[in-house]
Parts: sequence; structure tokens; C-alpha cells
Amino acid sequence: MEPAACAGGESWADLLGDGVGSVEAVAGVEEASTVFRGADLQLVDLDGVVLEDIRWDSPTGWPPGWEKQIWRASLAAGTKRGELIVGVEHSDSTVPADI
Repeated sequence: MEPAACAGGESWADLLGDGVGSVEAVAGVEEASTVFRGADLQLVDLDGVVLEDIRWDSPTGWPPGWEKQIWRASLAAGTKRGELIVGVEHSDSTVPADI
């Protein structure tokens, strides 16, 4: 079986080489796009932004009108103390702000 080709015609195997650096790069991009712990988002327009699966904590600053909705949609992530994750659907359970 021939390796899959990318847009430029090179195989992914050629582009990735041994893959170690690429795996780390992909992990870094994934974390940067899903981890909002401590971020100040108060001036960010989140309308239309998919927030499902993002990780955040109580110091994260949400735009006006968003914090209550985010708390309702989030559950404890189970990874780090005080870290929450935004769920797919509305949740009636919340985590106290003093986590």
C-alpha cells in the first residue's frame, strides 16, 4: 500500500520524517486551541465560536453575558483541580466558583 499523499504530492511520511517533532507540534496546536485556562476573553466576540470541549478555570474572564451560560454548560474536567470543560449540551449541574 502506498503512503497517502498531501496537497503538494509529497507523502505524509516524507513530510513528518520520524514524526516525533510533528507529534509534539500537533499536540501543541490542539492544546492551544482547546485550553483557555486563565484567558481574558472579556473583549472577544464569541458569537458563532464553537466552545465545545474547551478547558477553562475560574480565573478565565468571559465576555459580558457569557459566564452564567458557560458555567451551566460545563463539568469538571477530571484532569486538574479546578479545570472545567464545556460540554456538548446544556447541563443543569454546575461546579461551585470556589473550586
